[in-house]
Amino acid sequence: MNRTSQMKLPVKVIAQVMSPVPKSVGPELPLSKAQELMAKYKIRHLPVIVGPKVVGLLSDRNTKAALLSKWGEGFTVEDVMMPEPFVVKPSDKLDTILTQMMKHKYGSVVVQEKNGELVGVFTTIDAVYLLRTLLRKL
Repeated sequence: MNRTSQMKLPVKVIAQVMSPVPKSVGPELPLSKAQELMAKYKIRHLPVIVGPKVVGLLSDRNTKAALLSKWGEGFTVEDVMMPEPFVVKPSDKLDTILTQMMKHKYGSVVVQEKNGELVGVFTTIDAVYLLRTLLRKL
């Protein structure tokens, strides 16, 4: 995906730069299956949902580390996910979100509508794409 060709400047809200409609998984999924999904879709973060509610976030780093342990094959997504991820609305200001990401060292943000619908994920890679786009406009 060429994110920079679709980006409209100036960027003010997270919906303008998030990766839309991300893949998601349930907490009961075997961790090895979640890793297969991440590899297949070339993604590093998977929101974990129960019904419409985001209950966690699974990172490829935590997944790989857990699967390398001697108990790895027995793990489920719930065993390794980060519970209660940083969740924002599509209309939230990008500047505010970036400030929180830096302050708390978050690698990603889950974006969902007020009704709980999962609509996107914003990661540090998305921020790098944005920075590159802005630099090319100079």
